This record gives sequence, structure tokens and C-alpha cells, in this order.
Amino acid sequence: AISPARLAPQLLLYGRVETPDLLKVAASGQARVAEVAVREGEAVEAGRLLVRLDERDFLPSLHQAQAQVAELQAQIQSERIRFENDRKSVEQERKLLAIAQDGVERAQRLKKQRVGSDSDLDAAEEALARQVLAVSSREMSIDDHPARLRALEARLQSAIARQEEIELDLERSAVKAPFSGVVTGVEVTAGDQVKTDAVLLRIYSFAGLEVRAQVPAPYQGEIAAALSAAVPLVAEARVGDAPVSLRLQRLAGEAQPSGVDGLFGVERGADTLRLGQMLTLRLARPPRDDVVAVPYQAVHGGDRLYKL
Repeated sequence: AISPARLAPQLLLYGRVETPDLLKVAASGQARVAEVAVREGEAVEAGRLLVRLDERDFLPSLHQAQAQVAELQAQIQSERIRFENDRKSVEQERKLLAIAQDGVERAQRLKKQRVGSDSDLDAAEEALARQVLAVSSREMSIDDHPARLRALEARLQSAIARQEEIELDLERSAVKAPFSGVVTGVEVTAGDQVKTDAVLLRIYSFAGLEVRAQVPAPYQGEIAAALSAAVPLVAEARVGDAPVSLRLQRLAGEAQPSGVDGLFGVERGADTLRLGQMLTLRLARPPRDDVVAVPYQAVHGGDRLYKL
């Protein structure tokens, strides 16, 4: 007896496990690998040590950066002391300038009175010229103080940034898992010499796993309309005896003549999956009214139904 009802047809799909969050863990600096604490395929918790680089390879650069910071701090202190000395000394220099001007005027008067010589006047003018130059140099040094101080402070900030960068590299020499996931593709072993940014290993998160499966072209419009209407499209798969629950999140940006890829998020059972694994999915299509459920084996060619 046939009883039409509201049913959700199932669509059989074949998918592959992938992730957009495959993390390539790289070396923070040129160093020797001191320890590799994990193996390929091993599940790890967030914060667990993965690889440790020899921190002694980072210490010389760190000490050099610390010394440069200390040197620039000392130069800034010296510049401020120099400015205070210039500010106090310029008043004395100006008083000496006034005395030198008086000396020239006195030598000129004595020469007019014919009691002074040309050499005395030349000596007084020379002393005046030297004092004018001294006052000018002192005033220029005072005026130039803000620019010198800014230059030293800029160099200090650059040196501090360099020191912080090396300290961060040193901290990252002990590579820890940023999330819970699975290690794949360990590229180094203890004793290897690695360069900066060399890939040490790869790790992916269970939370970032997706299953990519092609939706056949005849069903593409139906699936796209259901996604636009926010109709939940769930799918089931099995890994051995363990069930895996998935939900269609989006369709790929490019299609092929045979169909378009659907990207399924894993809602339950992600810890049983591995990257690259093939799955058979049963996707529940949007419910339809007045339909009848029949065995898949009875359908022939999409338009004929055989009965016994």
C-alpha cells in the first residue's frame, strides 16, 4: 500500500575531509632543534610542547640588543645633562661677551688718545670674535637640543623594539600547540639546524575540520535555495561504528559541469576524522509533500520504478 507523506529525501554523497586551518609551525629564528616532543598523527591538547629550539642560539642577539638599549639610554641622559650645562653656561658666555665688547671699545679709545697700540686693539677684537663664536655655538647647541633628543629617543625606541622582537623569538623557541588538534607532517628531529621561518611541523584543529562533497548538478538549485532560506541541511556519516554528524554550511564559489562542491561543518564526531579521509554522506534534502519512500535499488534511470 502506498501512503504519500511529507518526507525528506536522502542524497548519497562522497566527500573528503579537509581544513582551511592547517597551521604550519615555523622556527622563530636560526637555531638547533633541542627536542621534538610529538610524533605525526598524535592528538595533542592546547598548550602542549611540540618542538623546543635551543635557546642559547637566541641569547647573543638578545644581549647585544640589551646593550644597545642601555647605551642609548645613557646617551639620552648625557644629552639632558649637556643641555642643562649649556643653559647655565650661556649666561656666563654672554657676560664674557659684554666684557670683550668693552675691551674693544677701551682699546679703540686708547688708540685715539695715542696711548694704545694697534696690537692691543687687534688682540681685543680677536678676543671679541672668539667670544661671539662661543656664544653663538652655545646658543646653537641649546636650540638643537630638542632635535638631538628626538633622534636619540627614536633610536632608543627602535632598539627597544628590536629587543622585544628577540625576546618574543626566544619565547617562541618553545613551540606549543595553539589549540587542540592532530599533528601531521613532522619535518625535523632533535639536532637539526634550522633557519628562520623553516617549517617544523603541521597541526590542524578538530574544530576547523570540514568535509567537501560534490552536489550533483540536478540537485544544485534545490540545495542553493534551501541554504538561502536558512533551511538546515544535515548529513550523517560513519567512521567504523562511530557516527559523524555534519551540516551543510555553504557551496563552493566555483562549479563544474557535473555539480558544485558543498562544504560541510562537523557537528559531532570530529575526533574520529583525519585529514584527507574519504567519507560517504547521506544528506537529508529539504522535506517534500506527497512523496513515497522506495528502495534506491528499485529506481532505474531516474524516471522508472520497478516493482516485484
